[in-house]
Amino acid sequence: MHYAMVREVFFDEFGREPEEMFAGFERKAFAAASLGQVHRARLHSGEEVAVKIQYPGIARPIRSDMKNLRLLLQPMRMGEDWGNILDKLADIEKVLLAEADYTSEARFAEVVRSSFTPEDGVVVPRVHAEYSSRRVLTTQYLEGVHLDTLLASHPPQELRDRYTHLMTVATMRMLYRAHWLLADPSPGNYIFMPDGRLGIIDFGCTRALDEEEWRMQCEVEAALLGRDEEEMERLIVKASLYQSAQDMGPQRLEGIGRVIRWQLEPWLSEGLFDFGDRDFFRRGIDAMIEVTRQGYARGMPVHIWSTRFILGARGVVYRLKGRCDFKRIYREESGWQGEWR
Repeated sequence: MHYAMVREVFFDEFGREPEEMFAGFERKAFAAASLGQVHRARLHSGEEVAVKIQYPGIARPIRSDMKNLRLLLQPMRMGEDWGNILDKLADIEKVLLAEADYTSEARFAEVVRSSFTPEDGVVVPRVHAEYSSRRVLTTQYLEGVHLDTLLASHPPQELRDRYTHLMTVATMRMLYRAHWLLADPSPGNYIFMPDGRLGIIDFGCTRALDEEEWRMQCEVEAALLGRDEEEMERLIVKASLYQSAQDMGPQRLEGIGRVIRWQLEPWLSEGLFDFGDRDFFRRGIDAMIEVTRQGYARGMPVHIWSTRFILGARGVVYRLKGRCDFKRIYREESGWQGEWR
């Protein structure tokens, strides 16, 4: 985005140029965001900040693209899954349009920020509300590096495990305390800070679970931890929007079940879970590829975001070759006190 367009956004939002609002403002963006770009700036207090500026008119092409996608998918309208496809497209459009509203992201970020103490080692940058609007988001600038740079330094296993632990704590706290999925866990949204803390940025693509979705999450965990295979099968059928296992069919039930059990496998492991294990990671990817190849797409719309959340986060910790005591973190963050046999 040319700087003239950056100035235009600031004039529309604040009636002032960036140089008037900040003591210093770098005209060249230093990072890209999903729907905009990020510039470094300095407040008059001297604090360094990151300013995310949205591309002009981004909400219009989101609506237009979703409309065109529905038209492209019209040949599928006679299939049994057409209603489910429309529900999923509506959910995607809702999340994307919310992502285009930076005031919504600012609220998410502040709630998440308040969930952590300095002792947790997880840092969410502070939002500067007076320098933020629907299309501009100004936050504390976090010093650190991204994943590629960290890995190029050949960090010791202890540091890899520490960051994997912090990532797990952060995502679980959001899930179990706020019932939110960080649905865009791309490597660029993690800042590996020089003092060993983990910074998390960009909460635009955040999906809140409704009561039914949260109840399903709790029921699946209970069945899994209780090793109740009959109940697990019932829940897989329900989540896939079928009336019975017979309606779903054995091949689809087995394929979807393999994916779900892989996603939940760390919940069953005591002690250190190795997310860098190639066989574990490959099993999950192969299971998802097969489900996709078979066209088994029917299910609750939230599964789009939970799958994205799990795959994205596991991709990061796989590259980190990190380990953590997943079960212990789960117990602490969820408050689970059950004794399963």
